[in-house]
Amino acid sequence: PCLLFVASLACGNSVVVELQKGWQEKPLMYLAIVGGRGTNKTSCFDFALAPIRARDNEEYDNYVEAKSQYDLECSKPAKERKKMLEPPVFHQYILSDFTPEVLVHQHRANPRGLIVFNDELMGFILSFNKYRSGSDEQMWTQLFAGGGVTVNRVGADPVKINDTCIGVFGGIQPEILSQFAKGKIQSGFVDRWLFAFPEKVRYPKFNDVDIDEKIARNWKEIVDKILEIPFDDTPKVVQLSPGAKLIFKEWYDKLSEQKNNGGTRFAGLATKMDRYCGRMALGIEIMKYGCGESELLDISEDSMRCSIALCYYFLACGLKAQKRFMNSPTEDFTQIQREVYDELPQSFETKKGLEIAEGLGMPARTFKRWLNTSLFKRISYGFYEKKYR
Repeated sequence: PCLLFVASLACGNSVVVELQKGWQEKPLMYLAIVGGRGTNKTSCFDFALAPIRARDNEEYDNYVEAKSQYDLECSKPAKERKKMLEPPVFHQYILSDFTPEVLVHQHRANPRGLIVFNDELMGFILSFNKYRSGSDEQMWTQLFAGGGVTVNRVGADPVKINDTCIGVFGGIQPEILSQFAKGKIQSGFVDRWLFAFPEKVRYPKFNDVDIDEKIARNWKEIVDKILEIPFDDTPKVVQLSPGAKLIFKEWYDKLSEQKNNGGTRFAGLATKMDRYCGRMALGIEIMKYGCGESELLDISEDSMRCSIALCYYFLACGLKAQKRFMNSPTEDFTQIQREVYDELPQSFETKKGLEIAEGLGMPARTFKRWLNTSLFKRISYGFYEKKYR
């Protein structure tokens, strides 16, 4: 997933896929790699990001040189200056610690797109609203669509950009998934994330075999080729091939049936997966382009099938992650609360709930008060739904 993420964001705004008329998607992802302490997530991040970091280092050296020339010219008397110079800009790709204003300013400098990377994603979450009052969570929920964003701050001019492509990724430990998702489920923020959550990651033994330099060099060549895809503020639009479109349509309809019949937890998790299917199919085609295996003229059947397989993988990982962060409020239940909650159907009428509660020894008044807590969602008058399982 890390390689797919980096290749996709290296392309950024330069290419979009049109899934049907009026529906276009950018290769934009929010990706969380779930693993315990010491499972060596950082090495994967470092390898995947190395070509982009190398590009950032080159851009920084160019910026320092240009800034030196700019400062030298500005130090001269006005009459001796050769021309009016524009201050240089650092065209950066990877950001880790920043204010919302810096994020938008940097995206203006690099309209192709940005990567927000945090080795530990909780650092990203804990930075919300650190530099301003308001809702950074809402901003990131909005940025997922790849549209425009405006940052307003008291005492400063508003900062606006119309066409964003900002991907976010990093690592998180299973034990703090509940903290990651706390207060962010109902807003839809968590539903926008892909979780790569292996069943079990064994702590590696010492390995003194270095990665072949040829592999790292080949990966850099792939990413560099993707970075050179032309972009002049107007993206290249690629269509689905006829076969890929048929495959996508059949899968889309099947997923809709699963969402209709799979309960609210699955539906919430899968609600953005149709968009991710298009995004990942484009990302896979972009990787093929970087490897010299595609002309990037359309999305092939093979890329679409691979994307659908990834969608099912991320759905499975997402359900596993949900068990960590959606069940957490029930951990403090008393014995009788646990018995009543487990016995209640996922959706129920108040009358049925009262019967179950009283049958297990919970007073009717206590149960009615309980219904008004965050553990339940009121669907309509006299009809409720459990938020957790």
